[in-house]
Amino acid sequence: MKNIDEILKQDNINDIIKSLKYKVISVPKWEELKKEYEPTLHEIIVNKTKYKDKEIKDKDDNTVRFEERTRICIGLQKLAANRISQFLFSVPVNHVLDNLEKIELLEKQFECIKKVLKTAKWDSMNIERSKIISSQCEQATYWFVVDSGEKHNRYGFETSLKLKCMIFAPDRGDTLYPLFDDTMNMIAFSREFRIIDDDNKNIIFFETWTDKSYLRWRKGESDSEWVPDDGFPKVNGLGKIPIVYAHRSQPIWRDGDNGKVEQLEKLLSDNAEIIAYHSSPVLLIKGNLQGAPTKGEANKVFLCEKDAGAEYISWQQSPDSVKFQFDSLLRMYWTELQLLDMSYENIRGTGNIAASAIELLFSDAHLKCGTEAVIYEDMIEREYNIIKSYLGQLNNEWKTSINNLNITPDITFFMINDIKQKVDILLAANGGHPIISHERSVLLSNLVENPKEEYAVIKAEYLEKKKNDTQDIFG
Repeated sequence: MKNIDEILKQDNINDIIKSLKYKVISVPKWEELKKEYEPTLHEIIVNKTKYKDKEIKDKDDNTVRFEERTRICIGLQKLAANRISQFLFSVPVNHVLDNLEKIELLEKQFECIKKVLKTAKWDSMNIERSKIISSQCEQATYWFVVDSGEKHNRYGFETSLKLKCMIFAPDRGDTLYPLFDDTMNMIAFSREFRIIDDDNKNIIFFETWTDKSYLRWRKGESDSEWVPDDGFPKVNGLGKIPIVYAHRSQPIWRDGDNGKVEQLEKLLSDNAEIIAYHSSPVLLIKGNLQGAPTKGEANKVFLCEKDAGAEYISWQQSPDSVKFQFDSLLRMYWTELQLLDMSYENIRGTGNIAASAIELLFSDAHLKCGTEAVIYEDMIEREYNIIKSYLGQLNNEWKTSINNLNITPDITFFMINDIKQKVDILLAANGGHPIISHERSVLLSNLVENPKEEYAVIKAEYLEKKKNDTQDIFG
């Protein structure tokens, strides 16, 4: 395989872009995944050849009309993508400083990185990125610097520059092309996208980042030749590709689905058809009637001859077999997916169970999360390194020292905690002594807007009460 310098030195731009589009990893196309992810695009809804409408015929067997069949879709694929992202990132990622030596500069740089992530709304972005990777199978986050025009000190040093980021994903019109060498080290990253210009024409762009340069080409929708975009190429002074790319080989729901969702939808739709068919009352008349009530007549009475009669027929078919199949398919879906069915119907009967039992209940889901977390730990660690490089450029005093900063992401999986039981256990282990300070308990209560001021008021009231109690004792 050619190295990146050899690729970019080719004379023909089409050849350059063709080489940059070489993708060794296999990722499903979003156009196909979307048909599974969006419930309204499921086969039961859109495929009227496979799931035909009801044909209504006359007495001569001629087709009179088509009656729309019942079509019920279920968004279990979308729910699976939401559920895994909630398990992984509902609890914000904890950043762990691995440097054993307590150096003030390193701790200052560590706090700076956390401020950068907070400003970028990184915790919310992790949930969003997890949904994208779980459903679309790939995403890329681009970190860049913009000049705000005003000096600020939010990073711990004065600068007018801000670190920002944006997400590239297939459903946003981005086609992603990571380029790897023979050792699977990413040597370039490219994105193809299109915009509509002021003349309402589609302009297609192809941009590439390497550790040395930032390039962009463009062409009109009908043009066959690429041309360099104005102002490009640019020098990449960061010294590394400012892109965090992550992917998976299949969507998160694939292990649990394998046709189960379509079967569930077919069961519900077919059963709804049967119920609708039998919902109208059917009157069975036996023998000859001497007279029948008219429409709107109160206290209707049928006059019957001997052995004649009339009665309404109710549907006696038991839905137990349908319910059994539906429940079995749904249970198998969540079991194979290794995620909990946390619907209200499923958990309302659990009652108060011990913390150890809750942990056991969540164990399979946490094992699944442990497998998935590998993708995100690698992604986040690369993100740390990109941010460190940018901060080294923004503050020359940190250019070398910030490389000594070692940070590890600690992803805590979601768990329903019985706080009272946990506190009781800790109190018993601590001999009944408090396990947190009074001030900290006020802070954790989330009942007041300003915990520090509230604690000061509580402390003043306590001292005043203590003073009054002393005066009462001694007169």
